[in-house]
Amino acid sequence: NVRKFSGYGKLSNQSIDQMEAGSRIEPSEAKKDHLDFALWKKSKPGEPSWDSPWEKGRPGWHIECSVMSAKYLKTDTLDIHGGGRDLIFPHHENEIAQAEALSGKPFSKYWIHHGLLTINGQKMSKSLGNFITIKDFIKKYKKADFLKLFFLATHYAHPIDFTEEKIEEAKKALERILILLDKIEKKGISHPDKKMPQAIIDIKNKFIESMDDDFNTPQALAALFELVNLSNKNIMNCDFICQASGVFKELFSILGLSMPVTTKFHYGGFKKCFRFFWAIRVFCGICSAACLWLRSASSRRHIPDSRWCYLCLDSSARISSFKCACHGDSCISWRAVWR
Repeated sequence: NVRKFSGYGKLSNQSIDQMEAGSRIEPSEAKKDHLDFALWKKSKPGEPSWDSPWEKGRPGWHIECSVMSAKYLKTDTLDIHGGGRDLIFPHHENEIAQAEALSGKPFSKYWIHHGLLTINGQKMSKSLGNFITIKDFIKKYKKADFLKLFFLATHYAHPIDFTEEKIEEAKKALERILILLDKIEKKGISHPDKKMPQAIIDIKNKFIESMDDDFNTPQALAALFELVNLSNKNIMNCDFICQASGVFKELFSILGLSMPVTTKFHYGGFKKCFRFFWAIRVFCGICSAACLWLRSASSRRHIPDSRWCYLCLDSSARISSFKCACHGDSCISWRAVWR
């Protein structure tokens, strides 16, 4: 009997009369009020059933959640309870009523209800063929961060519509950040040695304030892109961008975005060494090409007196009749280069 619970309707901020007016629940002669709900239901033929003091039956929809959270989380009061906005009434109102009537304690400290997702303006449904899984998304777009940024751009409590155009927008937005981080990485700075500029501190504080304001991720992203713009303007200021790179890493972590793995952040001076050895390899490649050309030119011009042995690299092993004194027949003319 919901009218016996004085707090019924406090989650949706409605009175019982208001809820009755907007309710789609059909009246029943078995109820004193058509908002009343059953904790235990008689099973229909073929349905799962369990023995109980009342009769063979099954738990009602609402009681399942309350009992499982109390049993497995071992608490009467949850820290955070979430769900879609369509569950506020009657499901979550009924959870509160039954749990608090038993324990006398608040059922949850905080409630988070997210907006509903549509696909190109339609409700996501297998029957419509517009059902998209995360696995399918990753297969097509390769990066989960595009999907994360798409959701972060809208407050969790608001409805959100999935479209190809919005994913492309999220992709371009993320690429803006990655281009900047690549510029910073190429500067080769790994350790800031000065105090963080006030402008960066102010942006970081804006980000924190936005997240503290009911997880306002759109405003938090606005602060992140403000830092992107400011960093691009100060790209020649090594101290500034070095401090900015550390803040990017921190904010990415908070939002659950993947920070690009670069040698700058993880390997210090290794990249410079790699570039040095790569330059040596290129130089050796050029030398090898030159040697091939010289061999070819030598064999075409047939000047044995001006050659020396390519196999033993001994200038004293003069070639006679296109043969090397130290290698004999194995050292033919194309193995010799100009002295």
